[in-house]
Amino acid sequence: MLKLLVIGKKNLDQSKILGLEKYKTISLDWHTSFKNGVIYDHDAALVFNEWKPSNRIFIDKIKTLKIPVMYIVDGVIDWNYLHHNWSYIKPQGTFLQPMVSDFLGVIGNDQKDILSTIVPISKIKVVGIPRLDKFKVNDETHAAKYDVLITTPTTPYLNKETKIQVSVALKNLKDFFSKQNLIANWRIRPDIASEIDVKSNFKTSLKNQICRSKCVISFCSTVIIESMLLGKPTGLLDFSNNPKLINTAWILSGKENIPSFFDSILNPSKSLISYQNLCLNKLLYRGNSCKNLINILHQISDKKLPYALSENKTPNYIIQKDSQTLDLSDYDDNVKSYILDAYTQQNEINAKTLQIAMTRIDEFITDTKDYKQISRQHIHSFLKRISKFIDSYK
Repeated sequence: MLKLLVIGKKNLDQSKILGLEKYKTISLDWHTSFKNGVIYDHDAALVFNEWKPSNRIFIDKIKTLKIPVMYIVDGVIDWNYLHHNWSYIKPQGTFLQPMVSDFLGVIGNDQKDILSTIVPISKIKVVGIPRLDKFKVNDETHAAKYDVLITTPTTPYLNKETKIQVSVALKNLKDFFSKQNLIANWRIRPDIASEIDVKSNFKTSLKNQICRSKCVISFCSTVIIESMLLGKPTGLLDFSNNPKLINTAWILSGKENIPSFFDSILNPSKSLISYQNLCLNKLLYRGNSCKNLINILHQISDKKLPYALSENKTPNYIIQKDSQTLDLSDYDDNVKSYILDAYTQQNEINAKTLQIAMTRIDEFITDTKDYKQISRQHIHSFLKRISKFIDSYK
């Protein structure tokens, strides 16, 4: 059995590798941060982000123990997330620029190509999306209740500019649906729904909503992949002028295109449906992602592969050498600088945390100085709160 160290918070990150815990060929050991005195005798490690300084430090520490580390990308990515992520990632780090881990796990061949411009392709492994292994496509047909399902990802915008683009796009759609008497089902973030004055439906399952709609349109999100898996005509909604990092048969890129877009997606041709299937095969690894990931983890740990696997309907792909657009000459130095930055940031966080903790202790002493007797329970409760506070800053 392969012993896997998982760097992250189980309650937040478990869904990203959902299903892996059921396999007897692997055991999962969750840790949020590196702790001195703990024996790390794992065969491999997984991490879900490197922009958090404590994660980069954790990776650096276990790499010195010769434990191979894989960074898992658990969904689709767009241009803003990759290059303009100032508010969500940038204060703490970057997205893979450079990569500290030994390997990068991606969802499909398209993503492998895209990320090979910033990560050496020899380090990239096509994994798939483990949680979609159980995403069963039922043969039973459902009567379409809605003409279109509109969705946004959990984080539909990263700054003011992209927030305006999202709001304008959705307002334009609302106006069009009203004029054309199209029945729309909105599954969008509540604050945006309130802004454009529509009711957002999160009570019904996403799968049911997809099945009950004639077509689906979404901003860059794994909803696009799930809709394609269910055979629904699926469009990407993106009013920015940025390159599109996810391929679909239908792309809605501006107000002037709305009429022709819906004329096509509501009356899909066989050729466009065929092209959508091709896009899906490139976007997503089409075999068992859990077993594939377990095999890859065994491979990077120099262990025998436990499963014989095959993909379904994935086209042949050209084997590439390291991308010519990626300058590897300074790559190792960049990684070292990025790790050093993590230690610097973590030291600053530790100093702030210690300062606040000392203030809390002083307040406790002041508040209790007139007490004749302080119970052990009172002291224990206070120390527990301090401990939780410090843990929250790790």
